[in-house]
Amino acid sequence: FIRILLNKKPNLDVFIYSHNFEDALAIANQMNLKGITMENEEISAEQVKAAHANNKQVTLWNVRFENQNIEAIEKNPDHIQTDKLKHLLKVFDKYKK
Repeated sequence: FIRILLNKKPNLDVFIYSHNFEDALAIANQMNLKGITMENEEISAEQVKAAHANNKQVTLWNVRFENQNIEAIEKNPDHIQTDKLKHLLKVFDKYKK
C-alpha cells in the first residue's frame, strides 16, 4: 500500500506504524519514508534518538494521561498525539529545556 501511495504521490510525508522499533526503522530507511509512528510505551528515548540519527521523524501516540505527556516529551519525539492537550501545552516548554 505504501509503495502504491508513493508511486502516485512521491512527495507525501509517509510514516510507518509498527509495534517493533527495529522493523519500523528498517522499513522507513528502505522505503525512504518520513518517519515512524509508535505507541509511547513501545519506544525508548534512545530509540527516538536512533531514528533521528537516521533522519527519521517520530510520532508518539496513546499518550492519555498527564504523566504520559511528560514521558513522551522527555523522549524528544517530533510529534505527540495526546488526550491531554491543555496539559501538554502547559508543560511542554518546561520539559523541553
